[in-house]
Amino acid sequence: MELYPVYLSAFIGIWYGVTSAILLRNLAHFHPLPRVSGPVTGRISVCIPARNEETGIAACVLSYLDQDHPDYEILVLDDGSTDRTGAILAEISHPRLRVLHGTDPEPGWLGKPRACMRLAEQATGDILLFADADTWVGPDTLGRTAAAFAGTGADLVSVWPWQQLGSRRERWVIPAVYHALLTLLPIVYAHRPPRWMPRFLRARLGPLFAAANGQFLAIRRDRYFRIGGHAAVRDRVVDDVELARAVRADGGRIRLFNGIGTVACRMYRSDEDLWNGFRKNFLAGFGYNVPLFIGMGLIHATVVFGPWLLLPWHPVAAALLLLAPVAQRLLVAALMGFPLRDAPLHVVSVLWFQRLAFTVLRDHLTRRPVSWKGRYIPS
Repeated sequence: MELYPVYLSAFIGIWYGVTSAILLRNLAHFHPLPRVSGPVTGRISVCIPARNEETGIAACVLSYLDQDHPDYEILVLDDGSTDRTGAILAEISHPRLRVLHGTDPEPGWLGKPRACMRLAEQATGDILLFADADTWVGPDTLGRTAAAFAGTGADLVSVWPWQQLGSRRERWVIPAVYHALLTLLPIVYAHRPPRWMPRFLRARLGPLFAAANGQFLAIRRDRYFRIGGHAAVRDRVVDDVELARAVRADGGRIRLFNGIGTVACRMYRSDEDLWNGFRKNFLAGFGYNVPLFIGMGLIHATVVFGPWLLLPWHPVAAALLLLAPVAQRLLVAALMGFPLRDAPLHVVSVLWFQRLAFTVLRDHLTRRPVSWKGRYIPS
């Protein structure tokens, strides 16, 4: 009998065994923000950069104005919007709200990091909460965020929101991102370095396990300015992850939470925005490491499509391997509130990302910038 079906089935089986173990462990560590059980203190500054966000900015700001936390402020920076964002903000009047106005970033800066830095420089809170303008929150979210800092001693708290899914492509793509997070990153290692790692490697490799979601990222003010704030990540597309790594490298503590019941988001409202949004982030999420990017793409293609090649030799094993990612997607959907009916379409999600990967590599190799909200971002 030819050996390659044996090797292929063993590789795919090991992959799903390891990723399923990570997922099951994450189910025990990826909790919602803690409930407030007593008085919470500390001023929170909600910092919202907004560029061409007319569809969601009102819901975002109004949800943050409706908080039961006793001490907070909201700062929104209208970052040169060319739609009705500025006009909508002008219609919202509240003593807790301050609206700033931005201009194009200086050379060496990307737009979002510059906007966040300006907001932080104007904020007065002990905790700086950076929130995307397409998110909205429940009325106890700031209180629960303060409780998370107090209860864990964290320097950075980030929440992965529940995602509102509209179009069919959103239902294919967005849950696949959460699937990748929960099957590849042990959440507990984002909280602390792996205990099995030799001590001399922890300081060097520990920050690689750091993660955060810029849709809801809160950080202690003193730690933020100690690491240089967003100036330290001024040219980084995935500034949230890089900021988390800077916190970890500085000896700070990170805590990640599930946004069910507290934080919600609608990332993209058109298929074009969905494509371009991930197009600017995809390779950046790998640190522009092309060999790693290609290697992970090949692995995903192998484990998703490889079982079909095994059907003539090992039909039962092939069927089980085809069902493995569907079972994982069902667990992720149950945890994050995604529609269960979309789990069997995992293969479609992978095809979408494989196509995106080819486009992203072409952009990078030809130095083609990506346009996002009227600004060009290097690829």
